[in-house]
Amino acid sequence: MNHSIVNGQNKSGITALNLTGIKGANASSNIYSNRNGDSLDASLAPCKEALRVKDDELTALREKLKMFEKLLREKTKLHEKQLRAKDIRIRELESRLEKEKNKRS
Repeated sequence: MNHSIVNGQNKSGITALNLTGIKGANASSNIYSNRNGDSLDASLAPCKEALRVKDDELTALREKLKMFEKLLREKTKLHEKQLRAKDIRIRELESRLEKEKNKRS
C-alpha cells in the first residue's frame, strides 16, 4: 500500500510531506524508494555521513564532559579538604586565645 501526499498546503492550510514510496511492513526490506522503485540509500549517503560525523562529535563532547566532571569533583574534594584543615586550625587558635584570656583574668 503506497501513501502519497502532495507537498505543499492542503485545503486546511497544513503543509504536508510527500510520503510516496513508504510501503507497509510486508513490502521489501527497503522502506524508502523513489517512484521508479530505486533505492534512496545513495541519495541519503551524504546525510548518513553527516549524521556519523555529528555522532563522532557528540562522542568526543561526552568524553570531554566526563573529563571536566572528574576534574571538578577532584577540585571540589581538594577544596573541601583545605576548608576542613582551615576550620581545624581556626578552632585550635580560638581555643588557645580562650586559654590566654582565662590566664589573664
